[in-house]
Amino acid sequence: MALQDPMKWFRRQTAPVTVALCALVVLGAFLSWGSPNFFVSTFAYEGTPFPKIWTLFTYPFLESMSPIFLLLQVMWLYWVGTMLERDHGSKKFIYLWLTVSLLGALGMTIVQAPTMGMFIPDAILVAIWATRYPNMTIRLFMCIPVAAKWLGMIVVASVFFRYASGPGQILTGLAAISGCIVGWLYARNMIPKLPYGLRYGTSHSKPTRAEKARDQEYYDDVYRREKEREERERLRKMFEGSLEDKK
Repeated sequence: MALQDPMKWFRRQTAPVTVALCALVVLGAFLSWGSPNFFVSTFAYEGTPFPKIWTLFTYPFLESMSPIFLLLQVMWLYWVGTMLERDHGSKKFIYLWLTVSLLGALGMTIVQAPTMGMFIPDAILVAIWATRYPNMTIRLFMCIPVAAKWLGMIVVASVFFRYASGPGQILTGLAAISGCIVGWLYARNMIPKLPYGLRYGTSHSKPTRAEKARDQEYYDDVYRREKEREERERLRKMFEGSLEDKK
């Protein structure tokens, strides 16, 4: 089998921006683990955007937690990001991601508290996703069915209690989830002139050519996979039938 062009493979993904973000999170985690003094001091958000204004957008890609926690964060980012990117389109999802990163940092600016990692940005994305898909069922720990709306509440609550765990830190916890509140308002179309999906104009506006092509490619891929599954099932039954005939 010939090796596939990496860029061609990347462009064919249904959520290329989400895939790129997951890769950057993993890369940033390894860099911050390998040289924490440099990367954390240079790219972590320190509670104020000045003089390191770039840290408003770089802090999510650093990680100080364990590899298992990193894996869970990346899995959440991929799961939620894929659905939100399909809702917005890849280009608009980039705008959404930048806004989410900015909201997380500005929330901590209120209390002048430092932050780094995907914990807050992931929670904002989960809040948006859970609001848009409240009845979608997720199996927590692969076995416990939980509706998305309850899972979103659990995630937001975990962010609050993580940052409000110390004495007198209630305001810090509220600042940490302020972006989640904005995300909830956005997902419910309650922010004037900022409709969900960043779809301006009427709700019946026609999709762009790029959106049509992306959707068609997605459905073609689903159709191909379904046909492959049916063919495998047919071959399996044929094989089992031949074994029965031999008996």
